[in-house]
Amino acid sequence: MIQWIEKDSKIIKKIELYDKKNVLEKKGEMDGVKEIQGRMVTTITKITTLAAGTSTTISVDILKYDDPIPVGRDVFPASAKITYSD
Repeated sequence: MIQWIEKDSKIIKKIELYDKKNVLEKKGEMDGVKEIQGRMVTTITKITTLAAGTSTTISVDILKYDDPIPVGRDVFPASAKITYSD
């Protein structure tokens, strides 16, 4: 794995994942840098699988640190929106 990290913010901006034969398999791009609760974080992550030509994008709208972890079946609030796309 190779990572590109911004020197000032220490934010990972890009990654490349290789197989055992050193062939590039996946690329990751991080964007949407914001300060949340005093921490610089990326809010958009896109991972592309090169051989399949597919990608997954994760967009974080709500991020909280140091909140208690919920117990039981109702981990996600009713307002949580989970979507899938190609």
